[in-house]
Amino acid sequence: MSLDSEFKAELEKFLADQGKTLLDLTESLSDSSSTNASPPIEPKHDTVPETVVKHIVSAPSSHRRRLRLFSGRRPVPNGEADFDNWRRQTQLIVDADDLSESEKISRLTEALLPPASNVVWALGKGVSAKDSLEGLEKAFGTTSDGEELYLLFTECYQASEEFPSDYLLRLQDLLIRAQENDGINAGRMDKARVHQFSRGCLYNDALLHTLALGKRLPPPDFVSLLHEVRQEEQKEKEKEVKRKSGQKGKGCHEQVVLQETDRVAELHEMMVALQHQISSLMPSGSAAAQARPGATNQRSNGRQRGPRKPAYRLICYNCGKDGHRMDECNGETNAVLVQQKIAARNQPAGNAEGRQ
Repeated sequence: MSLDSEFKAELEKFLADQGKTLLDLTESLSDSSSTNASPPIEPKHDTVPETVVKHIVSAPSSHRRRLRLFSGRRPVPNGEADFDNWRRQTQLIVDADDLSESEKISRLTEALLPPASNVVWALGKGVSAKDSLEGLEKAFGTTSDGEELYLLFTECYQASEEFPSDYLLRLQDLLIRAQENDGINAGRMDKARVHQFSRGCLYNDALLHTLALGKRLPPPDFVSLLHEVRQEEQKEKEKEVKRKSGQKGKGCHEQVVLQETDRVAELHEMMVALQHQISSLMPSGSAAAQARPGATNQRSNGRQRGPRKPAYRLICYNCGKDGHRMDECNGETNAVLVQQKIAARNQPAGNAEGRQ
């Protein structure tokens, strides 16, 4: 929308809020011009004050979008633009037909800081906006020719962990610079962009296979290609989230099963320990107990040694150490040691259990 159209739309909106039209405003202005000799009339509440009209008339100029600041310093300070991006924005103002030359040079110079402003000042008074931009191009623009810039474009490849969309944006910036310096014709840009993106996208083969850029004629333009790449990135991101959530659920299930298995094994161990204790309290044979009925009384009277200490040792099924259970363990998991302890315990004990 041009400045005239924007001003007209704002003026009509203001008048509609006041219950007026452009025709009423025109008649009011013509009446006031024809009665200059008459005494001033107090404005009514339903008329448009002159100060408001002046404010609306000056609105397009005072509320125009300003250019970003540019100083030419390196590295580029925060809040400023690099020269290539700043020049492209300024070129739109320089080429605008609805702006006066004074407006163009005013908007250009107000966006400059030293040392860039010193370059325009050195060009002298009365310099045009076009000449100012050309002078800044010589001072801060690239010194490479179009062929060198196009060579940089063909040698640009995707970095590791770089999103394909970010890589495409880098390619586009290099391609525009090459085209602006006559390194490539504008009609060949889509084909060159697709070709280099297919060559240089090193870490996303699945995306390239889905887009099938080599089979598409004519090749997509930059905006369409960027949109498709971002869509595929979003799909891959959603798949990755689902994969991670599925692995997390599977891991929780396996952990619960492992805990239940360890608990069953621990209960089995406790049962074996009780069996050892019971067997140690009983006589070595039922026949000996019948032949010597007083043996029990002797033990109960304390004349013989107490029951043997069972050979069973409590093993932790988490760290593999003796003397505590898994639910009391604060150590790290050591599955190898646990398996060794279990295997050693299950080996035949020889004549150890036959000793009296």
